[in-house]
Amino acid sequence: MSHRYFSWREEGVWRKHFLLSFSQIAELLPSYIDKYEVFTSISVFNENGTQLYCPFYLDFDGDTAYNDAQYAVYLIQEAMNVTPNIYYSGGKGFHVIIPYKIQHKNCNYIAKAWAVNISPQLTIDTSVYAKKSMWRLNKSKGSKKGYFKTQITPHELFNLKLDQIKEIAKTRRDKEFPKPDTSKIPEDIIQDAFDKHINYLPRIRQGENLKVYKGKFTDDMTPCLLHLMRQKPLQGNSNNAIFILARFAKYCDLNYAQAFDMIMTNKYLAAKELDTAEPKKVTRVLNYIYAQGLPSFVGCKGNDVFATYLRNFCEDECHFNDNCPSILQIIGKSNGTNSTVHT
Repeated sequence: MSHRYFSWREEGVWRKHFLLSFSQIAELLPSYIDKYEVFTSISVFNENGTQLYCPFYLDFDGDTAYNDAQYAVYLIQEAMNVTPNIYYSGGKGFHVIIPYKIQHKNCNYIAKAWAVNISPQLTIDTSVYAKKSMWRLNKSKGSKKGYFKTQITPHELFNLKLDQIKEIAKTRRDKEFPKPDTSKIPEDIIQDAFDKHINYLPRIRQGENLKVYKGKFTDDMTPCLLHLMRQKPLQGNSNNAIFILARFAKYCDLNYAQAFDMIMTNKYLAAKELDTAEPKKVTRVLNYIYAQGLPSFVGCKGNDVFATYLRNFCEDECHFNDNCPSILQIIGKSNGTNSTVHT
């Protein structure tokens, strides 16, 4: 039976994610969609939470989203012989979906491999390619700007101004749209995405050997994270510790409940090491990280929280991924070694 993760936002507060069957979601929607912001996972799972399939998809946010969506749809129509589904997100951008079923346990990474290779001119939000990423359900209303997530036609995307599209999204749209025919997508494009997806799996480096990270908390971790997992957070830094541990839990592919358990019951920490982390604080952080589709990798490059806080645990030689300078270089702390942290 097919399932999706289901959640909603009530008065700005995220609720717990539930793995529900399609029929269960259909039963809940009439009583939820008019009262709350409703979100579902992009991927489809079985009843045990194993990923079954997802579509090819793109998420565009920010100032260039409108133009990026137009160009992406043009490229897809030309190169893939299919007209994708197009949605104004109800917030900052657009979602473009080709409802082809990528039936693979790493389908999210296959979708990412396809997305990042469409064109270097596109500004794609790559954070949505986490396994359990969620986005607003079609016809669900956003609380911030009051727009509904709304499906539009290619003609509307190319011929209407952004303000005109937003005008359509002020009310729930019940228009029926034809299902895209994915049978003519060139096989070489699909195969290329399958071939390249391995480049986007979470990895670590040990000498010259690469292997997929399996979520073992104490095997082949960055030393700074290993120190953090074993030590009490520094005074006044419990929020930072929870944030980093939550990101690491997501990186290790723990679900929401497992991540909460890891932090609150100190399963991998000494007793009472997070005694200042009351449940509401942990829940708030987990809601933010798991629902917003934030990148789930752990490292220090380009992240002030990591670079500032993890410097306190930066002592040992560390190799992590492929393309960033040492944390010792980033924070200006040298111990005379050639150690390198990669994110």
